[in-house]
Amino acid sequence: KGLKLKESEDKIKYVKSKDRKDENGEVFTPSYIVDEMLELLPEGVLNNPDKTFLDPTCGNGNILVRILERRIELGLDPIKSCESLYGLELMQDNVDECISRLKELAPGSKPNIKQINFFDVNWQGEWEDIGKESNTDLLF
Repeated sequence: KGLKLKESEDKIKYVKSKDRKDENGEVFTPSYIVDEMLELLPEGVLNNPDKTFLDPTCGNGNILVRILERRIELGLDPIKSCESLYGLELMQDNVDECISRLKELAPGSKPNIKQINFFDVNWQGEWEDIGKESNTDLLF
């Protein structure tokens, strides 16, 4: 099953500005692609409360928000589910928007979203840069 772009999607909501797209390659993942990606995960991954997820270029959170929505739909604790998500993002306004979207779904949570260039993360170390002590189970 391949991912197919839908021409009918409103492309404007996936790009904040042409300058940002040109300078940073900033294009947000459309929701229908996020859903198709999540359908490709092995059975039982989303409903396992011990699984952690990392989006190293999370933008405004489209992937992480959808993971959280799915986990809540599956009956998992919203706060624990939110705090099992990790996101890195270059642009501070996107970090703020992502955190806000996650907190809206899981009030009282402390989202693990950091403003950092993922090329600057010490991937071999203890992940101090992103506040995580061990590897993440799933990387998007």
